[in-house]
Amino acid sequence: MRIAGFLLISRAKGKKDRIVSLSPVMLVMLREYMLNYKPAKYIFEGQQKGSVYSTRNLQSIIEEAKKRAGINKSGSMHMLRHSFATHLLEKGTDVVFIQKYWGTMI
Repeated sequence: MRIAGFLLISRAKGKKDRIVSLSPVMLVMLREYMLNYKPAKYIFEGQQKGSVYSTRNLQSIIEEAKKRAGINKSGSMHMLRHSFATHLLEKGTDVVFIQKYWGTMI
């Protein structure tokens, strides 16, 4: 797995800071987003510049994306974590590496 960059998520679940890897494609998209929207404090801000994006808004975004994709199964933000682990496994990443990665990074 080629990792181009990392993203720090402050005060994630359990009030813990988390670091997630970004693919080269995602890194390019994120840079373009930041150039266009020029966030003040957070990469993804709430309605007020410099404010936190609410958990409820994130949940709504996932629900809308599932609807557009024709996904009727239940799912949440946490499902994204499991999906990422599944992709790593499918690409041949060692299970022990994934377990260690989860313990320290996500």
